[in-house]
Amino acid sequence: MRSRTISMLFGRACLALGLLLAWAGGAGAAEFSLTAKAGSLTLPDGQTVPIWGFALGNAPATLPGPKLVVPPGEGLTIHLTNLLSVPISLVIPGQKLPDDNAGPVWTDWPDETTTWSGSRPAGNYTARVRSFTHEVPPGETRTYTWSTFKEGAFLYQSGTNPAAQVQMGLYGAVVKNFDTGQAYSDPDTGFDKEVLLLYSAIDPVMNQAIFSGQFGPGKAVPNTRDYAAKYFLINGKAWPDPAQARINGCTEILAGQDVLLRFLNGGYQTFVPVFLGPYVTLRAEDGNLYPFPREQYSMELGAGRSVDAWLSPGSDGAITLYDGRLHLTNAGDPNPGGLIARLQVGALGPDTQHPQVTNLFATPNPTGGAATVALTGTATDVATGCSAIQAAEYWIGSTDPGPGSGTPMSAADGAFDSAEESIQATVDVSSLSNGVHTVWVRAMDSTGWGTASSLQLQVGPPETVTIYKTRYSKLRKTLRVFARSTATAGSVTLTAVGFGDLAYRAAKNDYFGKFRPVASKPAAVTVVSTGGGTDTKPVPYTAP
Repeated sequence: MRSRTISMLFGRACLALGLLLAWAGGAGAAEFSLTAKAGSLTLPDGQTVPIWGFALGNAPATLPGPKLVVPPGEGLTIHLTNLLSVPISLVIPGQKLPDDNAGPVWTDWPDETTTWSGSRPAGNYTARVRSFTHEVPPGETRTYTWSTFKEGAFLYQSGTNPAAQVQMGLYGAVVKNFDTGQAYSDPDTGFDKEVLLLYSAIDPVMNQAIFSGQFGPGKAVPNTRDYAAKYFLINGKAWPDPAQARINGCTEILAGQDVLLRFLNGGYQTFVPVFLGPYVTLRAEDGNLYPFPREQYSMELGAGRSVDAWLSPGSDGAITLYDGRLHLTNAGDPNPGGLIARLQVGALGPDTQHPQVTNLFATPNPTGGAATVALTGTATDVATGCSAIQAAEYWIGSTDPGPGSGTPMSAADGAFDSAEESIQATVDVSSLSNGVHTVWVRAMDSTGWGTASSLQLQVGPPETVTIYKTRYSKLRKTLRVFARSTATAGSVTLTAVGFGDLAYRAAKNDYFGKFRPVASKPAAVTVVSTGGGTDTKPVPYTAP
């Protein structure tokens, strides 16, 4: 179904530029160093998609970006470093523009060879705004300062071409409370526990097109008109991920406590969180208190918006939360998925289970002739006891060296001190033979070493992708694409940019995609591979 994206993006722009409401000031400023960088996200069915995300310092990019907490009475300063190939910027819808704002930035769209900052150039009626605030060019760092910052939960996001950059993952949550245990100046907004729930969605075709430079006028995906999300996430994950069975993570919720649930929507569509059983009290939206609280079991969560709800569970047990618009599958799979989660009420018992390793990646993979690969993953005990991760290690091949005898991995933030850690290592693959090798990773907490997770690493020369045939049927509005890869049979995913993935055919050792409806014949089609290969051919085409 086509999304009404244009009006939603316009609403975001209005929020970013026009919501200049009253807020509480302070002398200090919380300070963060964020980095925008490329990464990837594993979806529930095992498919990986490219993302752009924010990270603290040298940590891997995440979707959503790290949660930022502004202490009561303080402002906010963000130093933003851009490791992407395109300019970015930063806005926080619902807050005033940064004190040091030098934007907006205008361009001579669609060429974007000339830019202006501030007001539209005199006499120029064709320039368009590319960024709502001053930009961070590739490879550089800029600072954004809010000397005063009002209370509430808000999205921080790129203010540059948000139709593309927010879809790719350049967003996160920033929270400020009036005081410890009190959300706003109203004394009725006190709470015992706080849980953040950030909703979003992924359209893999759009992500691949943006990543490949095929998004924009005259390209394979010209705009967001045909945006069609296939995966729906809460805090970057979808049911049945183990984290969704305990969406409050290691936050212990006890019966009778007042729990502040902070809902945010980083997607382009409206979601409707529904509680199966209890009612909640809605008190604020976008950091603005309602005149009167509302007792409801559901709420409308618009694109780019936030809603604060209070829950007081009466007894121990699980409270199920689902989407009233029924985004409850993963890419149409018949099994339950998507926007389902459970809040667990009750005391945390003793930790009796070992930690797990998830989101395991090697980059590049296939290696394409590289001498080293970056091995990253997530070591977590959130769903298995909430003990702090103490160590992680890896090894290659079928022989387990024994717990504690593998090659150590490091915590991306520099220290193993929490129940969930991003882990990383640089792996020398120069001595490995060409072919597929199994890389194993495990983590340790106070209960000992957990079961190892694995990934397949293909070592070999640079991959070549070749499109050997394309066909288009005007009658059936169907595009057919045939391609081959030099990577090990079936070990990579080939994607026709703007159309979708090609299926591997073992009998012919090739990849084939049939896409419809395609309204008109494209001039050319580009196929990209997860192994790094790419090829572009006209339509129609037959290899000589």
